[in-house]
Amino acid sequence: MKQEGGTPLLEKIRRREAVVGVVGLGYVGLPLAVLQARTGYRVVGIDEVSGKVERVNRGENYISDVDDAELRQVVGSGRLKATTDFDALRQCDVVLLCVPTPLTPNKEPDISAILKVTGELAARAHPGMLVVLESTTYPGTTEDVLLPALTAGGLKAGQDLFLAFSPERVDPGNRSFKTHNTFKLVGGVTPACLRVAQMFYEQSIVKIHPVSSPRVAETSTCSRIGAGASTRLRVAAPSPVKVTRAFIENDSLIFSEVTDSCRFACTSYSISPETITRSAVRSWMS
Repeated sequence: MKQEGGTPLLEKIRRREAVVGVVGLGYVGLPLAVLQARTGYRVVGIDEVSGKVERVNRGENYISDVDDAELRQVVGSGRLKATTDFDALRQCDVVLLCVPTPLTPNKEPDISAILKVTGELAARAHPGMLVVLESTTYPGTTEDVLLPALTAGGLKAGQDLFLAFSPERVDPGNRSFKTHNTFKLVGGVTPACLRVAQMFYEQSIVKIHPVSSPRVAETSTCSRIGAGASTRLRVAAPSPVKVTRAFIENDSLIFSEVTDSCRFACTSYSISPETITRSAVRSWMS
């Protein structure tokens, strides 16, 4: 049955009755899975590496940003379980994609892992599902790659499928800012998609900054900014063609919104958004 505006899913999210799937149990996914389990959701972690799955199910921590006791508690209570079986996605109401996207020699994110898990998810997507891509990627991935694959079977974005992008912003080893108190950007494919995604993240993260589209959130991906002698930037690194499309052909409003989003993102790190924007553009154009 069609869900207008995602109301039934919103109620599941509010009542902590939604089942959350986290695909990728690395430095982004495991802390996020533990946070969602501590928030009150039942969480299924999915990873192809059986060793990670076995350690999670034993309550053994392997990520520095995860508290050992918190992991043991959510596993012991049954709130968090891990598996290598993608069929677990069939029971999920919310799916968070946190797979690795290392940079290629051409300075573009390698999205092969995104493509693979999208295919697995497309075969198991169902009405009333929220899907959020968190992996660092180039502008357009959510709408040009995920959206066609997930709607090929008849699901309609904003009606019975809710799709968004929210860049991971983990700074490994940062003792002040963890997943729950690092401000988060969210961009939905439709207003209803944004509404559902924003509601979900508001249950566990202190402040959410909604943007007009996944493309703006993808372009604003300033997801690892740390302290120290030098500033570490982790941004999506598209080719000059994609930069031209995002920053020139789409007019100055997108650039303005991206800069504003970076300003919000920098609130947690005390660094100038103009510095990020200049550094990102230099990186993209080099």
